[in-house]
Amino acid sequence: MYQGKSAVAARSQRWIANALVELMEDMPFRQITVKDICEKSGLSRQTFYNLFDSKEQVLRFRLHTNYMKLYRHFTSETLTMDAIVAACVQALENEKDFLKLLAKNEMEGLFTEEVSRNLEQLYRMYIGRTDDPIVISYGVVFISGALSRAVFHWATADDGLSAADFALVIRKVIHDYLLERERNDALTVSKEEADGGQVG
Repeated sequence: MYQGKSAVAARSQRWIANALVELMEDMPFRQITVKDICEKSGLSRQTFYNLFDSKEQVLRFRLHTNYMKLYRHFTSETLTMDAIVAACVQALENEKDFLKLLAKNEMEGLFTEEVSRNLEQLYRMYIGRTDDPIVISYGVVFISGALSRAVFHWATADDGLSAADFALVIRKVIHDYLLERERNDALTVSKEEADGGQVG
């Protein structure tokens, strides 16, 4: 995928991405050809392959573009789990219809992979206190997998939940069910150790 700084190339990438999404509204992704995308975008086949290697890469570009807008808002000092969740939801606020198209075309795996790849940079900032590659690797997989599944559920559920309310739900899950349980488990272990010490 082209990653240079040409304004013309960047504009063409956006045109191609928009063309593909528009085509997905009318036909299944697997039936869409590069020829269809080129005709819709008004660009040549050569231009397409100068910028992208495949249709899937066009979708990854669309997702990655949203995440790139988030990075400049964070520093390792101010980034929190709440901030990560809020940022991801903000990036998806106007993408609900796009997410529905991905779900309709059974492309949740591609979405999860892209979330994982882009989340790693934020996650490294969030847990910058450790350089343990195992912690980073499993942490990214855990968060991206859970968040991606929740995002797809939100996008396809007919419950009227707004993006802002969805963010509140995810933060509540993290704080009330994960972090609070972790704190209670730690307190239980500490109490058992203390009781053990008294008996001894």
